[in-house]
Amino acid sequence: MHDIHFEASRPVDGDLFVDRSQELQRLDAAIGKLQAGRSDFLAVLGLRTQGKSSLFREWMRRHAGTKGVVFVPVQCWAWPDPEDFFQEYLRVTINAILAAAGTVHEAGLLAATADPGRIVELAAFAAGRGMIGLGKALRLMADYKSSRDRANTFRAAIRMPELVASSERMRFQFILDEFQELAGFDAFQAVRKGFGSIYTMLREEWQEQRRCNYIVSGSAVSLLRQITENPSAPFFQHFTPLHLGPLPEQEAVSLLAGFSRRSGAAIPERLCRRMIGLVGATPYYLQVLGEELVLAARDGKPDDNAWKRVCQRVLLQPSGRLYQYFELLHQKVAGRSSLLEKILVALSERPARGSEIAAAIGVTQNRLSSKLPLLEAQDVVVKQRGSYGLCDPCYALWLRAAHGPVSSVAAPLLLGEASERNVAREAARQGVGLVYQSRASRGAFDLLAVYQAAHIGVQVKKIAQFPVYVSEREIGRMRHDARALGWRAVLAFDSEDGVSFHAPASGRKTKRGRRYTQETALRHILDALEELPSGDSH
Repeated sequence: MHDIHFEASRPVDGDLFVDRSQELQRLDAAIGKLQAGRSDFLAVLGLRTQGKSSLFREWMRRHAGTKGVVFVPVQCWAWPDPEDFFQEYLRVTINAILAAAGTVHEAGLLAATADPGRIVELAAFAAGRGMIGLGKALRLMADYKSSRDRANTFRAAIRMPELVASSERMRFQFILDEFQELAGFDAFQAVRKGFGSIYTMLREEWQEQRRCNYIVSGSAVSLLRQITENPSAPFFQHFTPLHLGPLPEQEAVSLLAGFSRRSGAAIPERLCRRMIGLVGATPYYLQVLGEELVLAARDGKPDDNAWKRVCQRVLLQPSGRLYQYFELLHQKVAGRSSLLEKILVALSERPARGSEIAAAIGVTQNRLSSKLPLLEAQDVVVKQRGSYGLCDPCYALWLRAAHGPVSSVAAPLLLGEASERNVAREAARQGVGLVYQSRASRGAFDLLAVYQAAHIGVQVKKIAQFPVYVSEREIGRMRHDARALGWRAVLAFDSEDGVSFHAPASGRKTKRGRRYTQETALRHILDALEELPSGDSH
C-alpha cells in the first residue's frame, strides 16, 4: 500500500511543492534587500487555487534558518472590522517574535481574548530576558482594549514591529494575504476620521520603516491592482507586481506524473497532457483530479477510461468536489442575473467579440456593454485583442456541463473520443442523457443512456460503412451484462453518414456474426425499450 502524495486540502511545502523557481528567486531577492536595510515591496497577484499560500509556505520553510529574519503571515480576510484586525496583527507579530527568540513554549498563547493580566506576565518574562522591545509590544497588547484613541492605537500596532526590530536586532518580513479586503475598513469611523483611508495610514508608516518589508497578495486581482497600480491610489508605484498563474505545462505534467508514481499508480505522460489540455494547469484542480484518479485506479492503471469516469464524477456531477466549488463561484459571479449567466455560458464555448456575444444570446450590444466590465472586475472574464474569454478553462468546462444546452450528455460530449461525442450529440437530439459508468458496473457497454427510470447500455462502434458484422460472442456478452444489470442493450454505430442505434436482436444471423444494415436502425434510441428483454432469444 502506497501513501497518496496528492494534497488538495491545505497549502503544501517540501516534497509536495512543485517547483516555482522563478517566483521563489524573486522572493529571495526581497530577503536579500531586507537584510541590507532596504525595502522591496511585492504584490503577488493570482486567482484563487493558483498556489499563493503554498508558494509563501515553501519560501518560509526554505528560509527558516535565516538568522535575524522573522516571517509574519497575516490573514486580512478573516477579520470583519479594524478593531479585531489590528489586535490580530499585534498577536501574530508577537508570537513570531517569541518563536524566533527561541521561546517556542510561549508562542501561540496570545489569543485575541487573552486576559490582559496574563499578557503583563509575559511582558515581565520578556523584560527578564532583556527583550525590551518585546516587553513594550506586550504592554501595548495588554492596553489595547482600554485605549480610547482607537486611531492612534491602530497606528501604534503598525509601528510596533519596527521598534522591536531595532531593539532586538531583528528584521520582519510581513505577508498580508487578501490585502484588498482591508478596503472595507474605510467605512469605520475610527479609520475614516483618523486617517481618511486605511491604505493611506499603512503607506505613511511602512515607508518610514527600514527593518520591515511588506509583501501583499490577493485573489481579487483587479481590485488589488487598483490598490497598488492606480495613479490615484495611496500605494501607486510602491509595489512591484508578481503575477502567479497556472503552472507551466511541464511542471504540471511533473506534478501529475510524479505524485501518481509515488502513490503507486503512475499516470502516463500522454494522459497527463490530455488532462492539462482539458482542465488547465491550476495546481488545486490537478491535485484533486490526480488524487481521485489514483484512488480509482488502485486495482489497475490510470487510463483514459478511468480519467473519463473520475472527471465526470468530480467535475461534472452535482455531488462532485469541483462541481460544488464552481457552483459556489458561479453563484457569486452571476447571482440571480440570467443575462450574466448567458454571457458566461456563451463564452464557455470560445472567446468572442462583444457583437458576437450579443448575437449569440439575443440581446443588443448596449445591454451587454455594462455587464462585461462587471465580469472583468471579478476576474472571471478577460479581454484580449478585442475578444472576451473566460480566465479559467476548468470553469468553462463546468459551465458547459452544468448550464450549457447539452448538459444531459456533458460527460461523453466533453470527455469522449470522436465517436462517443457523435453518439452524445445524437442522444441529446433525441432527448436522452448519457453518462459513463464505473469499470465494475458498465460490463460490455461504453455508456449508459438514462431516460426517467429506463436504463440502456450503449456500446459504441466506429464503422466505415454498412453492413456491419458483430460476433455472436460479443452479442452474447452484451445480453448477459444487460440482464445482470437490469438494462436494455443498444449498439451505436458511428459512420460518416451519422449515428444510428440498433437493438442487438435486430441483426440477422450469418456465419460472420450478426449482420446490421441501415434498415435495422431504430427510429429512436428509446425504441430499444419496446424490444424483447435483452436476455431473450431472437
